[in-house]
Amino acid sequence: MRKWIILLASIGGAFFYLRTHYYLIDVLDFARSNKDSMFASAPVEYYVGLVYYMREKYEPATRAFNQMLADFPKSSYREGATYRLAQSYEELRDWPNARQTYEKYFEEFPTGKNMVVARGRYEHIKFN
Repeated sequence: MRKWIILLASIGGAFFYLRTHYYLIDVLDFARSNKDSMFASAPVEYYVGLVYYMREKYEPATRAFNQMLADFPKSSYREGATYRLAQSYEELRDWPNARQTYEKYFEEFPTGKNMVVARGRYEHIKFN
């Protein structure tokens, strides 16, 4: 019984330490400085941005999506990253970048799966 308590306390302590000392943005920094690592991939960078977007932390989301688009310009995640980047800029009320990113989305993905929603959002912000 005592071994289990020590094991659970150790796991809980490790989880607490990782939760309070490491952030997803560290994964981006590591990927940027270690291009040959498994973390330097389009899916990892895209999902880091998506997690930040879902947590409504739009500054690091824009950083992650921009890094993914710069590091992997031919990736299959480009469409999703461009769309979420535009939405992140919109949430930050960075209207010029939001408009520019939506326009880039329209140009690069004319039959994109988010086209209808993107057009509506663009019409809503184009005069801001």
